[in-house]
Amino acid sequence: MGKTMENRELFSEKVRQLREFIHKKNGSSLKMYADEVAEIALLERDERFIVLASLAYSFSKFHEKTYIDASKELDELIENIQFELAKAAEALENDDEKEFTRLIFGSESMVRDLSASLGRYIINLTFKSRLKAAARMYCHGASLGVVCTLAKVDKDELSNYIGHTTISDKYETMSVRERMGKVFAILGK
Repeated sequence: MGKTMENRELFSEKVRQLREFIHKKNGSSLKMYADEVAEIALLERDERFIVLASLAYSFSKFHEKTYIDASKELDELIENIQFELAKAAEALENDDEKEFTRLIFGSESMVRDLSASLGRYIINLTFKSRLKAAARMYCHGASLGVVCTLAKVDKDELSNYIGHTTISDKYETMSVRERMGKVFAILGK
């Protein structure tokens, strides 16, 4: 942590987008947002972007479950999260990094609580969201250790998750020779 002031504009934009997507209840936009923010988390090495990805993915899953999507508890959660994210944006404007961090992590806790009380999930939804973000980062070439540390997930859990999904099938691989050729082309060597 400690990069908030450096990333204030990026965080502000991502919080604004998240609030918009949560309001629209657009599951596919929330999932795309979660993937994008997971990649930013890797580049910036900042867990707070993982939290934003976790929130987005969790809401996309809530909207897939009709009984949750129609519940008054989800409506209340959306209202509370919108309020917390607005306060987080305000904290960014006031250069209050600690308050920003507290608010977004608190929002993830609220989502975790609803997931536990209403969800019929095998594993906690925010934990699964963090696994998904970690898998996304791993598929972009980051080491298992780096993504597990950043997303606060266990290596065995992540390996198991990756092995049971088709995530790796989405990405084209290339030999080391091809990869190095591209690097040298970019560097002009």
